[in-house]
Parts: sequence; structure tokens; C-alpha cells
Amino acid sequence: MKYALPVLYAFPPSGTRRGDGIVFSSAVRFWRDVSGYPFADGLLPRMRTAIAARIGKALGDGFRRLPRAGSGWARNRLLADGLLDAESAERRVEAFLAEEGGGCAVVVGGIRTVCIAAVRAGFDLRGAFAQASAADDAVAAAVPYAFWPRAGYLAAAPEDVGLAFSAEATLHLGAAAELLDEEAWEATLAGAEKLGFEVESVPVGGAWNSLKPSGFARFAAVPAEGESEEDVLARTGSLVRELVARESGLREHLSRDREARAAWGERVRRAGTLARTAERCDAEEAFAWLADLRLAAVLGMGGADLDALDRWLMHAQPFASREEECPPEEWARRVKEPLAVRQKKSGMRTAKRRKPSRKKTEG
Repeated sequence: MKYALPVLYAFPPSGTRRGDGIVFSSAVRFWRDVSGYPFADGLLPRMRTAIAARIGKALGDGFRRLPRAGSGWARNRLLADGLLDAESAERRVEAFLAEEGGGCAVVVGGIRTVCIAAVRAGFDLRGAFAQASAADDAVAAAVPYAFWPRAGYLAAAPEDVGLAFSAEATLHLGAAAELLDEEAWEATLAGAEKLGFEVESVPVGGAWNSLKPSGFARFAAVPAEGESEEDVLARTGSLVRELVARESGLREHLSRDREARAAWGERVRRAGTLARTAERCDAEEAFAWLADLRLAAVLGMGGADLDALDRWLMHAQPFASREEECPPEEWARRVKEPLAVRQKKSGMRTAKRRKPSRKKTEG
């Protein structure tokens, strides 16, 4: 089983950690099955409810139980926040969301019996790990995990035995996507794969296809043989720091080099025009336009509202694969939402300005 998750994860409602704008989010996940019960695929509804009841008591007031998250707003909230994978969203799961910050959830009845996820804005793997670990300890005190000392955490599929933890980081490598040719960009992603990371990147979209990806990529690591969770965190952190250093250098070049800046400025202007005027577009086109505008805002080369762009980008991507539920006209409407925020703010500032009145002077 491949734990395919949305490419781009949301931030907790507490807001983004701005920093340099390169590391978009960090996430830690635990997967568990419960001793004395069938594995997830064989779990009956009454069993899922019984396990959830015990977990809810153990988590206490720090978490609130959501309505059945197999459909409706609860599912969408967890998907958008990166706390629920697409496969689990198709099931009638039980879910608990952390009251403080909202960046941690415990899901019962997904692809594994218990899935614990914590997501943080920016580069904060340690913070995500601390919160997910605390929730994992509370759950383990309530329900015994299926564990065998010689193999680790047990799972239904043999290839999943021992696979119970991942550390992930989503980066916006916009300058690399702009300045590197297609071969060099693919080599960047392939280099991470050779180090044992699973890599997913947002594809280039439809009519906007100019052989330039959006630059958003997710890097996920699970423990290799003999690796501890601490080793995985350290390995992921090392990769992130290397990618951030490379992207920082490319952003510096993009800001200072006259020719590169001019070409980039033209691309951003085109993205802004298309986003504001398009009557139809697909999810990938919308994402590519706003990804370009985000990098321009981070570099101080554009006037779009960065917070509004971040909010839109984090919540849109998990639903991009559900094209049938969102027609092209709807994506064209949605892509204008974060751009309108800036206009409203500008309008408010403009309204406060008053023209100095000319007073008649008496001769």
C-alpha cells in the first residue's frame, strides 16, 4: 500500500509561519492497527465505534470529536488541513481534532485502524512530532497496538509491516522551477528519491503548460531498516536545509539578474492577467497561476496578498483531483478569491485618504 496523500498540506488555523516562504509545511504521521481486532479493511462499524469511544476518553478535553467524517464538511476540513488521506476520506471514519491550533487529528477506520497526523506551517518537524507523539501515547494507553517485537507494528499487507511512521515537508521551490530546465528540475526531485524519499510534485496544468512546474513538491520519508524515528527526522531535516539553501541562491539570482527578473516579471504579469480574467480553467492552471503570484509576493515583486494566497493554495490542492465535482467555470471563480482580498484591502486604505481641499484665500 502506498500512502498517497494530497500534495499540498494546509496549515493550522493559527496562521502561517512566514520565514523565507520556502518551506510551506511540515507533517508527521503514525499508522497503527489494534490488537484483538481485525485489520482496517475487516473492521466492522460497531468495532470502529467501540475503538473510537475508548480513544475519545483517553484523548480527553484536548480533542473534540467530529461528526462522521466520511462525507460532508468534516471530511473536507480534514482533507484541506492535510490530516486525512484521500483513500480514508472515502470511508466512514471517526475523527478527533485537536482543540488548540487544529493541526493534529486522530482518525479511526481509515487505511489503517488508527491514523495520527500533525501538520505545522513552515519548517517545524519537531513541533509536529511532539504533538503527534503525545496523541499516540494517549491512544496507546487506551487501545493496545498490534505489535510484534521481531517485526514491529503489524499490518494487513506484508509490505506494510513495520511501516508506521513518516516525516514530510512540502516546499515551494518556485525559483528552481523557473530557472532550471526540465532535466535539471527532474534531477532535483530524483536526487531526493535516491536518498529514500517519496517525492510528489504539483503537475503543470492544461493551457498554461509552458514546461514550468509550480515548484511545489512534497518530500516524505519512512524509516529504513535499522532507522529510528529520530533518524528519519534528522534525515528529512538535512534534505530540507539543502533544498532551502539551493532555492535561496536561485531566488537571489532571480531578484538581482536583470534578464531573469524581466522574464519572470512577464510571467507573473501573465499569470495575474489570466487569473483575473479567465472564464474557464482547470485546477492545475489555477494552482500554477497563484503559485507564480505567491513567489512574486515573497520576493516583493508583486502586490498580491500573501496570506490570502497561502490560504487558497493550502485548501485547494486536496480537491484538485475531484474535477468532476468542480467544473471549469467554478475554478475560474475560485482562483479570483485570493486576488480580491488585496483589492478590498487596497480599497479600504484608499477610502481613508482625503484629497486636500483648496481653501480660497482672501485678497
